[in-house]
Amino acid sequence: MTGAGGKDGSDSSGKSPSFADLAGDIDALEPLAPGPRVAPEISEPSGRDPVEAPKASGHELYFPDPDEPLLGRRSSIRQREFTRLRRGNLPYRVKIDLHGDKLPSARLRVREELIAAADAGETCVLIVHGKGHHSQSGVARLREALPDWLTDPALAEIVLACAPAQPRDGGRGAVYVMLAQRGRAPNMK
Repeated sequence: MTGAGGKDGSDSSGKSPSFADLAGDIDALEPLAPGPRVAPEISEPSGRDPVEAPKASGHELYFPDPDEPLLGRRSSIRQREFTRLRRGNLPYRVKIDLHGDKLPSARLRVREELIAAADAGETCVLIVHGKGHHSQSGVARLREALPDWLTDPALAEIVLACAPAQPRDGGRGAVYVMLAQRGRAPNMK
């Protein structure tokens, strides 16, 4: 650093200026009042596409992207697990195929089968809702309705996250649903 004096910052008398001399007339900061400690946010390593959940209680599903209505999670779900779900790396054994179902019966099936899967200890379910190609209006009505169904109060303690399926599992015509384990997984002999 070069100052008003020589290369080493000293003035003509050979003395280095003090910090107070360099700082000038800076006002002192007022001390902060003590408050709650907040854990630092840990950012996702580069190369990943995190979807941030709100800093809420963690009990409700949050859908951050209106262009991707089936991508949601509770804030209590770790980013690593959510990324596994989004990539299709969370195995599922239960598949709910809603092709041909009308809205009321599909909603009831989703509710009942998700509850049964959670009670059986399943951690992930694939719901195949279709892309709307066979509907009379050509609109994927089941797909549009699913975010509301997954936030149903009857499923509040069960559904942890959801993400559009990978192409191998149905792509935009299906959704992965991560479940809270309420029961024990069935015995496999």
